[in-house]
Amino acid sequence: AGGWGRCVCGLAPGVMAATGSCRLRPSTPVAGLKFGAPSPGGIKSEALDPCDRSLQDTCLQWAVEADASIVGEDAPAKLNIRSLGSGPKCLVTIQGLGRCSALWAKLWTGMAAKGFSVLAVELPGQGRALGRSLSTRPAGGPKDGALLRAILTAFSTSEVCVIAEGGGSGAFARAYASEPALFGAHHVLLNPVVGAVPEEVRANMEDAGADVTMFVADGWGKSDTPFSLANCAVWLEWCYTCPGQAEMVTLVPPRGAIVTGGIKPMRPEDFLCGHKVADHAKSESPTGDFFLLTPSPACVQELSMLLQK
Repeated sequence: AGGWGRCVCGLAPGVMAATGSCRLRPSTPVAGLKFGAPSPGGIKSEALDPCDRSLQDTCLQWAVEADASIVGEDAPAKLNIRSLGSGPKCLVTIQGLGRCSALWAKLWTGMAAKGFSVLAVELPGQGRALGRSLSTRPAGGPKDGALLRAILTAFSTSEVCVIAEGGGSGAFARAYASEPALFGAHHVLLNPVVGAVPEEVRANMEDAGADVTMFVADGWGKSDTPFSLANCAVWLEWCYTCPGQAEMVTLVPPRGAIVTGGIKPMRPEDFLCGHKVADHAKSESPTGDFFLLTPSPACVQELSMLLQK
């Protein structure tokens, strides 16, 4: 899968090079947040096609450390932040436990072609972010929202759109609950997992006329980690109780094991799928591989429209 074949974004190989260097860079000092020097952060993988690689050439990354003023007893917390593309709109991607930001590499290409710059957040223990994950630390996951707020403030972003996967949806929810002014009106969640959705999320979304669209499936491919829609129960219940702020789209995993019975797919099988990619150098993941999503052109188009409607 992947390789140097047809460009999944449907663009000629030279088009993405026109994006130039990345637009988003840290510009606002944030107490308790220390940025290392920027360095090239592009993903090197034969699973990426020429369009993907052109965008990766624009990528800068920063190693970031947060102290106790942000994460309390969980300090120090180390993150890795990637910035790609030069579009006028800002898209933030956040993945859940066991993933790395390379998950989104092909989606970044499609969204950059739709006019987005990308800010890719790796929380502690993910991908190139060193240290233990927040879930294994004394204070646990709630600190991820504070980290996300601090990063968005440092990059001076405004009205950002978020695409979050798995437990990354919790970081989004906690940050949105505390500081909704950092965010735009429309967001997308993929198989979102959270212990509880803060009550403030609904109130803040109602006040701002904001919403989320959830895409859910029993995993994204045969080589994906086993997953059941039952893991999304908290977000799904929130979706049903907040119809004005949430919409759910059900999908069936391509060639994967269907765990949840009675699910009627609302999009074609190849709408959003993925596969595991070897990472022999362990440059993206200490496990030596990572899961790579491959959105169809129809998926990229729909996500772009949802985030800009």
